[in-house]
Formats: sequence, C-alpha cells, structure tokens
Amino acid sequence: MGQMQTELHTGIELALALIGQKNLPDLLRTATSQLQKTFGLSRCWALELDLSGRTLHGSALADHDSTAPGIAEFACDDFSHPFAHLLQSGRACALSRVACYRLEHTGFRALVDFSGRPRSLWLEPFFGSDGRTLGVLVLCSDQPEWDRVTEQALYRSLCQIISHQWVSVLRNHDQIWQRRLLKRSLDHLQDAQILRQRAKKLAVTLVGDSQQMKELRMQVVRAAGSQLAVLVQAETGCGKDVVAQAVHEFSARAKGPMVVVNCAAIPDTLLESQLFGHTKGAFSGADRAHEGLLTQACGGSRPGPVRFSVSPATTTAMTPDAPTLCSATI
Repeated sequence: MGQMQTELHTGIELALALIGQKNLPDLLRTATSQLQKTFGLSRCWALELDLSGRTLHGSALADHDSTAPGIAEFACDDFSHPFAHLLQSGRACALSRVACYRLEHTGFRALVDFSGRPRSLWLEPFFGSDGRTLGVLVLCSDQPEWDRVTEQALYRSLCQIISHQWVSVLRNHDQIWQRRLLKRSLDHLQDAQILRQRAKKLAVTLVGDSQQMKELRMQVVRAAGSQLAVLVQAETGCGKDVVAQAVHEFSARAKGPMVVVNCAAIPDTLLESQLFGHTKGAFSGADRAHEGLLTQACGGSRPGPVRFSVSPATTTAMTPDAPTLCSATI
C-alpha cells in the first residue's frame, strides 16, 4: 500500500509539471527530465515530428549539434537510422550498444556517443489519440531489462499524459497559426480595399476607363504606399508631372513639401551644389551656406519627393539613391 501511495503521489506531481508547460520544447524538456529522474535512466530524449512529417527534430539536442553534428535532425525517409523503421512499423524496440554502432548513420552514432554510450536504448514512437504521429521517445540505460520500466503502470500513465499534452500544445499552436493567417488575410483584403478606394479617387485626376489607365492608377497608389524610389518615364507631354504629383499626394509624405527641379536648366557645374547644397567658402563666390534641394524636400531628416527632368549631360552627377520620386526624360 505504501508503494502504491508513493507512485500515486509521484504520478500526480509529474502530471502537474507536464500540464503546466505551454510550448512544445518546454513540455518535452520537462517530460524527458522527469522520466530520467523517476526511472533512473542515464539519458532521455524526445524527437518531435515536424509539420511536414519528413523530419524528426530534437529541440533539446539542437544546442549541441555543433559539437555532435547530426544529432538534432533525422530524415524520416533515411532508413540508415532506426527511427525511420520505428515510425514505419509503429512498434517500440530495444537496441543494444553493439547494434547501435553497427548502423552506418553518423548522426545516430553521434547521438549514442553524446548520451554516454549506454548499454541499451529503448525507442518508442509517440501517437496522439487520433492516431497522429507525434515523435519518438529515446530512453538510455545501462540496465537492458526494459520491462522493469516500460511495463510499470506509472510509466504508461506518464506516456499517456505526455501524449495528451503534446497534442494539446500542437492544437493550440495550430489555432494561433490559423488566427495569424486569418489576420493576414483580413489585412490583405483591407489593404486591397484601400488601394481600390484610392485608385477610384485618383480617377478624378488621371481620367480614363481603359484597362491601361486603371492599371496606371493602381501602380501610382502602390508606389505611393512604399518607401522605394520611383522612376516615371514617358514621352514629352504624356503627364509625368501629374503622375508625380499623384504619387506625392497619396504618400505618407503628402503633408511635406514637394520640390520640383528642372535639372536640364541648371549648368553642369552647379548641379551638385543645387541638389546637395554647400557650405560658405566651398568654392569661389560661395559667400554663404546654401541648403540643397534634397534637404529642403526632406526637412533634413529623410528623402522626400523630388521630381527631376534630367538631361543626359547631368545624370552622372546624381547619386542613384538620392531622389524618392524621379521623372526623367533621357
């Protein structure tokens, strides 16, 4: 009676410790630690099956993969290690130390070495109540009589609790992932609706019901919502100024200044000074400091919208990342 009470008390403590874990790595780390301590094992590992069902991964072993390469991941289609056979058969098995070292899989042999080269390993697949494969439990011991552990009612009860909690954590993870996916989908729909509303508003300025004009309006509102540099190219008289102004008005910088510069009208020798400014005395005739047009456009903090009409002779003086908005005639 005393032994039964002790086992019951131990089982309750272990169950509470397992139920308190909210993520899979912590759950498996607690489960293996408790199993190792309760049943006098030399080491105990848990390998979880990833979502693709193709790889067994040991989160507790990942930190040691640099010192013992290959011990943290095992491909399920690689039958040079015993885990693939285990998952295929669905039955637990014991392996002696000699049998382990007969296998050619370097990662599995490294796992045996890292576990202290135990005399025997017990490999047991874990399944959920719905038949879902969860992973593999690896028990290490120098006592090869595994019946004294695996046939105990306490061991079977703990395995059931681990399996139940394992499924619970995975379901919770799936629910979180589904909520995030739903949120991303709703955000995408909302963004698409905002783009359509802005494109419809832009139709007052960029008039036309053709498919090309509709695509142009969508390109303008998309460009306005980004932080990327924009290059507007078209023949003379097509309305590059209107497009440039629309990008500015629909951007987050709409309240800031829009500086329009006709670089073709600026002599090559003065282009750099006009765009980027100069200090007093920088060259002959510079009797005072001059704030460049780029600084005026961004308010001294970040590049703002600037429209350039650039001649071929002056393009080499410009840095490629200087303008946020560029209307070029080349």
